[in-house]
Amino acid sequence: MSMLQNCFKTFSVVGIFSLLNIAAPVWAANYLQIDNDRLSIAELERFAKTGKASDLPEALHNGVISIEALYEQLNRPISIDPNKPLEPLSQSLLNTLLPDVSGDELTFALHLLEEKAQNANLIKFLQSLPGDTITPDNFLSTLQAYNPTKPNHRKPKPIDLRTWTQEGPSTYGNWVVSPDGSSVLQTINGNPTFFVSPEEFINTTVTGKFRVEDPYDDDFIGFVFGYQSPIAANNDPANDFDFLLFDWTKFGSMGKQRGYEGFALSEVKGTSISSGSFWHHQESSEFDLLATHYGSGMGWKARTDYDFTLLYETDRIKIDIDGETIFDISGEFESGRFGFYNYSQRYVRYSGFASQPVPEPSVIGSITMLGLVGLGKMASRKRKGA
Repeated sequence: MSMLQNCFKTFSVVGIFSLLNIAAPVWAANYLQIDNDRLSIAELERFAKTGKASDLPEALHNGVISIEALYEQLNRPISIDPNKPLEPLSQSLLNTLLPDVSGDELTFALHLLEEKAQNANLIKFLQSLPGDTITPDNFLSTLQAYNPTKPNHRKPKPIDLRTWTQEGPSTYGNWVVSPDGSSVLQTINGNPTFFVSPEEFINTTVTGKFRVEDPYDDDFIGFVFGYQSPIAANNDPANDFDFLLFDWTKFGSMGKQRGYEGFALSEVKGTSISSGSFWHHQESSEFDLLATHYGSGMGWKARTDYDFTLLYETDRIKIDIDGETIFDISGEFESGRFGFYNYSQRYVRYSGFASQPVPEPSVIGSITMLGLVGLGKMASRKRKGA
């Protein structure tokens, strides 16, 4: 009989699935490996929903724990208090999962479990953990790397466009705001023009809709964020650009360089950037093309509503259109204003925009201090001039 099955006979109702009322760390849609037993999270989830013995992983069929008790354990909220002594059965189970962990490391593990799993639904917690197959060798490092987000109970805050301002030369755009401030229509076919918020955003999600009313033209629409200049109220020169730009073109209107139908994400920072740079997306020290997503059929369609979502964090940019992720990149990014962008495209309407702070991740301050596992750092791009 395996160690896992022995645990069932020894721990009775507590079972292998209860560590201070939490389950052993099965990884979402993947596996938990202890000795020769490999348990499927998909089977456990099925059993947690039905309570049927036929849905229980085969490796657990020989345990003495009742099906009713196991079903209850899998569906109860996680509860743990690292400041209280462990029950003998739970201590034995923890020793099975972390056989080489004791002292400060054991205390650290319990604090991790309390911080990252407390009151969570057991199955949902297991499904949120990264990795494929969990073993006693990698359980602690995987738990350490896992950073759940705190629930975000704040509702998105509607954005009043009546407080926004047109930036860039006034002749390049004509931004007409609706009386209630919920939408704006840009009516001119001209050079790059911006309509920008008065406040700055970071660690924020911005959502809204946009559409092109003009059925004939095929040029650039989009958004700016991390926007620093030009701002007329600060007496910035109209050609002093400093922002991140997401733009979308219908038919690859690139002059001789046709074919770039689709999306581009760029960092624009400098004073000698011509309109041609915005048109051709030609890289330079002042125009840095961060990512592209080009292809036939990827252009926008006239008289079509598109749902836009921007997740803008200090280390991440994620942009979705109609629920499909267009870009998701890491880097080092600064707070800045958010705004709309048109270039050689008239009758573009932006409406129903709202912002919502991103929930802060749960952080264990002792991770760095204890240094149990070195965490790798993703390669990042720091904005020039920062």
